[in-house]
Amino acid sequence: MGRRISLAAACAVAVLSVPASVVAATRVVDAQAGPYTTITDALLAAAPGDTIDIHQGHYHEDLWVDKDDITLHGAPGTIVSETGPHVVALMGARATIDNLMIAGGPGGVRIEGDGARLLDSTILADTNSVAIKDALDTRLDRVLVRATALAGTALTVTHDTPDFLRTVVSTSIVVGGREGRGIALSDGAVGDVTPTGGQSLAAIQSTISGAPTSVFTTTAGQGHSPDFDNYNSLVDGGDRTAGFVNAAALDFHMRETAVQAGGLQLPAHLAQYAPRADYDGVPLPTSGNVTPGAFQFTDRAPNAILTASATTVRQGATVRFDASGSIDPDVGGRIDRYIFEYGDGTVFQPLTWPTVDHVFARPGRYLVTVRALDSLGAGTTSAPVAITVTDAVAPVLGITTPREKAKHKQLRRSGRKRVVNVLKVAGRVTDDGGVARVDVTLARGKVTHTGRATLGKGATFTWHSPAKAKLARGTWTLTVRATDRAGNASQAVMHFTVT
Repeated sequence: MGRRISLAAACAVAVLSVPASVVAATRVVDAQAGPYTTITDALLAAAPGDTIDIHQGHYHEDLWVDKDDITLHGAPGTIVSETGPHVVALMGARATIDNLMIAGGPGGVRIEGDGARLLDSTILADTNSVAIKDALDTRLDRVLVRATALAGTALTVTHDTPDFLRTVVSTSIVVGGREGRGIALSDGAVGDVTPTGGQSLAAIQSTISGAPTSVFTTTAGQGHSPDFDNYNSLVDGGDRTAGFVNAAALDFHMRETAVQAGGLQLPAHLAQYAPRADYDGVPLPTSGNVTPGAFQFTDRAPNAILTASATTVRQGATVRFDASGSIDPDVGGRIDRYIFEYGDGTVFQPLTWPTVDHVFARPGRYLVTVRALDSLGAGTTSAPVAITVTDAVAPVLGITTPREKAKHKQLRRSGRKRVVNVLKVAGRVTDDGGVARVDVTLARGKVTHTGRATLGKGATFTWHSPAKAKLARGTWTLTVRATDRAGNASQAVMHFTVT
């Protein structure tokens, strides 16, 4: 087991060894336009601290990065591939790979320099996608690491030095082969006489899936048992992928039905690694529930849609409301409850099915809505459906004057004279839709008197027989007919006697 200089000492040496006048440069790689047409040429010309800005293209090279503080930054769609043992070897300190797709076989990225960082990249390789050896403080942020071979391992960390080795995998996706491993941690070597400093890997808000063994640890010689610390990550321990949208297509967004409660609480020594966004760049909640895994599940409320069997109905008729066209946009999501509001004061209860029948007791215009809620409680309210209920009930009618079988004098005395005694007809009439008219008919044999009553306050009506019409003595029939605004009619009949 060799001895290594510590990270702090390495940084100090690096600072002292670089002249103050040196300014970091950006070296542009473009396979067609240059000035560098290969990444290798740019690396050979680079000085510590330089950035290699790689324009879009497919570069068939294996890269050896042995200078400190080099950044490889790719434009969207940039691919680096090769079939050698590794496509990229990060040997210098604090190297960064940013926004690249690296594809190779059997290996992808080899890391032996301290402080390496992989950002917003995809690493694909057959058997060993990312291999870290004795490199202190390696960090992967928003990186997809996938082993494509059946028994491949996505991320391997081997350690055999007296220093403490820490690897942080944050908001990343690690996918091992279907018969392989997601992460393999090895500490120590056979024959060592000096203990190692130990190692830990912190999986923060990440998804480790695909392989039957998600995390494998082993110890040899004077090594310590590697620590694997899970901070709100999804480590499924096998090919149990039903909870993902489409694991076969590397879509590890969660189905709504598989969402788990979680929370990201990092110890103080890892607080600096706390992610602010998930793999997609969606900001993580600063408080409350943070769902586990590389993708923060954001519950999208259902789109509530309501239809009615009819929009104009008669009072007392049945209307069927149907919300089965409502959609939950989340994969695996379902609508759990439907709450119908009819606008007529009916007390409503949540339903687990999308259709309901309703009868409106009174005429009028009602705005009906449904609120659709998913299994996590998110919901939206549909656009209102306007229902016009026409009056189908005849007015309620009653005659208060005269009374049945009442006697009415033909004449009455006015001073010294006897004059026609006018008959007063009065009563009450009510209707939810409003009364349009009340008609009165007096009949005895072939003699009839008709007229329209006056509607008064408090649902009353009155009518008087003609002032000059002397009613013949005998029995008369009084018929009162009330008609509402919808044309519904009712009538009341009574008899009285003129004496």
